Amino acid sequence: MRLKIRTVLAAASALLLAAGCGAAEGSSGGDGTTLRIGIISPRNALYDPLGYLHAKGRLLELLKPAGVTGIKVLGFGKGPDLNQALLAGSLDVGILGDTPGIVAKAQDVDTRLIGQERVGMDAAIVVRKGGPTTVKGLAGKRVATTTGGYTHRYLRGLLNRYGVEAEIQNVAGPDQFAALRSGSVDAVATSLESALLIMEKGGFPVIDTSEKRPELQGNSITVATASYVKARPGFPKVWRAALDTAAKAAVADWDGYLAYYAEARGYSVEITRAASRKDQYTDAQLSPALLKGLEGTKQFLLSEKYIKEDVDLDAWVS
Repeated sequence: MRLKIRTVLAAASALLLAAGCGAAEGSSGGDGTTLRIGIISPRNALYDPLGYLHAKGRLLELLKPAGVTGIKVLGFGKGPDLNQALLAGSLDVGILGDTPGIVAKAQDVDTRLIGQERVGMDAAIVVRKGGPTTVKGLAGKRVATTTGGYTHRYLRGLLNRYGVEAEIQNVAGPDQFAALRSGSVDAVATSLESALLIMEKGGFPVIDTSEKRPELQGNSITVATASYVKARPGFPKVWRAALDTAAKAAVADWDGYLAYYAEARGYSVEITRAASRKDQYTDAQLSPALLKGLEGTKQFLLSEKYIKEDVDLDAWVS
């Protein structure tokens, strides 16, 4: 069974633009001491535990052993766009979902997996008022999501599980509420926090979440270009230590962290608390839970033919 898709999968199409991306893939760019980090956000600022640590003036001190004296953060709308920047040599590090990360690696974007930001990210289905009330009710309906990311994988996996065919439309996160309110789509598959915000703003009901479907949850990972790691072989270890320190600091000051995250992302503290769990941050870096999740994501991408070549996850780790 195949789903009808209105737009070409962004994760694949973005990677096919490699020839026109500018700098060669191996180009490191930058000055070496300023770490160029790409994130999925409308803002050019870190916001997860690393951002919390940076706001306290502690991040650069932890990165100094790797020769990093400054950071430059660039926000992207979705993972495939961030992958283009990695391919073009305009980023050193990318923090993104596991789905676009694996797609990029399978398409020969030469990255190394160097850490995890968040394990077990939840997604949800929000529907228009008077619209479908069950997943099966999405049959033949227009469902918006950000294609190429973990919410897209959640949606595809969910529809496949129920044997449902739907029309998937690529709608950027900031535009999903308007699309639902105008009636141009019948439902939205988005992150849990975005779903809760849409529900709060417009009273739109949530009919499914991935909270009870761990195999369809996403993970936020960190990758670095192979050229950057080759030039600084000690960087991955330093980065993972910083991630671990940041996660422990966030969990230890959970209320303070949630307040910081809410302000950084533009959500209420109530929504942030409802969409966040301490156990998303407590696993050790490159944990068995992450690797199990990555294996599940990879197998899904292979079965759906989003990627044609297998990815050796052990070899990907640096």
